[in-house]
Amino acid sequence: MLKQKIPGFKNVAFSVLGMTCSSCASRIEKKISELDGVVASRVNFSTEMVFVDFDPQKIILKEIIETVKQIGFDVLITQKNFPVKNLSCSSCVSKVQDILTKNFGVLNAQVNLAVESVRIDYISTISEVNEFKNTLQGIGYDLVINEDDGEKKLKLNNEIVDDSTLIFKRFVFCAFMTSVFFISGLNFVQSFVKEIDLISHNFLLLLIATPVQFFGGGVFYLRAWAAAKHRYSDMNTLIAVGTSAAYLYSLSITLYPDLLLDIGQKGLVYFDSSIMIITLVLMGRLIEGKVKIKASSAIYKLISLQPKTARVERDNLEVDISIDEVVKGDIITVKPGEKVPVDGVIVTGSSSVDESMISGESTPIDKTHEDKVIGGSINKTGVF
Repeated sequence: MLKQKIPGFKNVAFSVLGMTCSSCASRIEKKISELDGVVASRVNFSTEMVFVDFDPQKIILKEIIETVKQIGFDVLITQKNFPVKNLSCSSCVSKVQDILTKNFGVLNAQVNLAVESVRIDYISTISEVNEFKNTLQGIGYDLVINEDDGEKKLKLNNEIVDDSTLIFKRFVFCAFMTSVFFISGLNFVQSFVKEIDLISHNFLLLLIATPVQFFGGGVFYLRAWAAAKHRYSDMNTLIAVGTSAAYLYSLSITLYPDLLLDIGQKGLVYFDSSIMIITLVLMGRLIEGKVKIKASSAIYKLISLQPKTARVERDNLEVDISIDEVVKGDIITVKPGEKVPVDGVIVTGSSSVDESMISGESTPIDKTHEDKVIGGSINKTGVF
């Protein structure tokens, strides 16, 4: 568990891709905890999130991310291009790149002077676009934020997280080949097999099982190898070792049918065990992936309920600005019938607020001074 936040220490959260079981989460947690400067770490397997408390004087965020990658997992990194105004020379390029990379959570920034744009690689759970805009405004440049950034981010995240298409293709292929395999075991087929050489039948089963073993099970071999390189094992190791044992034993019996006759044992093949395990686990991975995608989609749809603009008090005047430009400490006015732009605390006024988008309860809740309000909820009556 994470300890209470210590002054001067950083507390970060980021998404990790490639976890398949709780042992993966434990491995990541243990590896990060061993780093010098890390106070505590916690991995949530269900949400694929990693939470880390660390001392920035001893270790930087990049080292933590590289550690996660070195043990065979990927970190979800957002990459976006933004137009930048007022760029004029190569020194501008250096200034913009340097100031952006100093933002906590930014891994890389690359400026293209010819098209006056910057590509920023950052952890979206740590850094926000409005921070980049405010940083550049402080040195005389203007970062142009597209209002559709949120929708593009959702699409990008879904493309990165959703590897179900590849799993689906492997599963369909394996399911078809497994069906063919078991059809060959039906009674009418077996009566025909008796009329031909059993060894030839075993070679037919080998022909069916081999592509399932190495195409369908390839994903398990790759991840098991990545785990072995870093001296640990996980569920992929179990599947790879178990199915390989059945396959290689059956292959030996097929190539050398008299192998066990000397010890009085009949040579039987177990290709069915290996391909069935691979097919069922792929089906499980496919279902798991679809559930995660639907859950993520529901969360982002909930986030999309947030309005695009906020009415903010600036220099004693109320102005409408993009939601990305709202910063901590802004005073926002919310009128009856409007959505609350961001999470906050009521400083003046009172109202009743519909929070059914969070709680499912349709009855409005009375809010007054110092009560918390949630972004996306609807102000029903008063002004605050």
